[in-house]
Amino acid sequence: MLAASCATVSMAQDGGNGGAERRGVRFTGGPVAEMNASGFVHSGISGGRSTMDIGANLGGFVDMEITRWFSIQGCMTFQYKSSDFERTGETGRYKYWGVEIPLYAMFHLPLRGGDRLSLGVGPYTNFGLGASYTVNGQKLDVYEKDKDTGLPAMTDTDTGFGFKVGYEFSSGLQINATYRISATNVVDANSSKAKMYPQAMSVGVAYRFGKN
Repeated sequence: MLAASCATVSMAQDGGNGGAERRGVRFTGGPVAEMNASGFVHSGISGGRSTMDIGANLGGFVDMEITRWFSIQGCMTFQYKSSDFERTGETGRYKYWGVEIPLYAMFHLPLRGGDRLSLGVGPYTNFGLGASYTVNGQKLDVYEKDKDTGLPAMTDTDTGFGFKVGYEFSSGLQINATYRISATNVVDANSSKAKMYPQAMSVGVAYRFGKN
């Protein structure tokens, strides 16, 4: 995926007016590095409070440019997330490792000098590789199935929607910010009573190879 993200494919079609070229679909891409802040939107947990904390994302993206104004962008990042959750006076620490794959419809506004402003929206899916919750020195693997119920405390996948805004310089360097909110209740063992929906904000940089 990351190797493909750095590849550039361009196709030119004859416009039929004196041999002028019309730019067709192009694929560009590059690396992504971001800092995130994550937590949960929750209900049904009496006295519960989620507090966002800091993590990191690292990966790459591929952009399929349809026109100068519009593209479809796919991304894959490996993520570390952390947050605190307080309940009945006790605060526990949640830690998560996983892979996130979003797909954005991107709308671009070309600016002077080759810069551009971009806005995007689209779905994403998280694939959890490991997650834990530690409180009072006791660590719980939230993906481990309970011996009695056969269910884990939390599901290891969730899907939601993301919103992205970015600024790209003529050099290909990008500064991006995203917000993502899950539509999946990740509570598994007690899902009929408690609801927890992951949310995350990210700010970071990317570089798009082959933009010219």
